[in-house]
Amino acid sequence: MLPNLRGGAWDPHNHNAVATITDSSLHFWDLRSMKRSNAIEHAHIRDVDYNPKKQNIIATAEDEFGIRLWDLRMLKHPLKDLPGHSHWTWAVRHNPEY
Repeated sequence: MLPNLRGGAWDPHNHNAVATITDSSLHFWDLRSMKRSNAIEHAHIRDVDYNPKKQNIIATAEDEFGIRLWDLRMLKHPLKDLPGHSHWTWAVRHNPEY
């Protein structure tokens, strides 16, 4: 069901939701039904973090694009690309205060 699980994050606003990184994709799960609710496929994601202050906002660390901000209600396109890394980005975290 989750081959090559590489990481993930719990949603701080919904304790029944979790995001997992498998291979190069990001999958969102509803733990009540144990089913996948959404996904960002083939994005070469290495890390994910939910914004503790803003519901539905996540940050991803990716091979090609550095860091991206996403709105979980509109996953077709990122809210913002934050390039500037000469190599891939391994980890990302939101500032818990701001």
